[in-house]
Amino acid sequence: MAWKPETPPSATSAKMASLLPRDTNLAAEILGLRVSAATLPDLFARCVDIIHELDPPSIERLAGRKTHARRYVARRREDVHFRSPHLPTMETGSGWWISANVGEQQVTTAMRLLTKAADLQFGKDIIYPL
Repeated sequence: MAWKPETPPSATSAKMASLLPRDTNLAAEILGLRVSAATLPDLFARCVDIIHELDPPSIERLAGRKTHARRYVARRREDVHFRSPHLPTMETGSGWWISANVGEQQVTTAMRLLTKAADLQFGKDIIYPL
């Protein structure tokens, strides 16, 4: 698979919640394709874009999942942090909005839910972290 996002996700805020150093290269694997990014939000955004490219209804299913304060993906920026709209968000290349205020555990949970929404197997079809 040689798929790559056409355009990188754009952040709506320069502040990213990841506590990892900027030179850290984070990675996941989706169906054998290695996905890398410098920040946790960028990594999750790229994974959302890949699954959207392969199976758009998967992301629609993921959009139905949320925590007590945020959605994992949303069509509108204001729908991500519905309890704290001041928190930073970012738009993926495929037009979905995600939180830019995430830590490693939140991304792990989001990746597990993305895997389930795509009817794939976490740890086999989608591996995170690498």
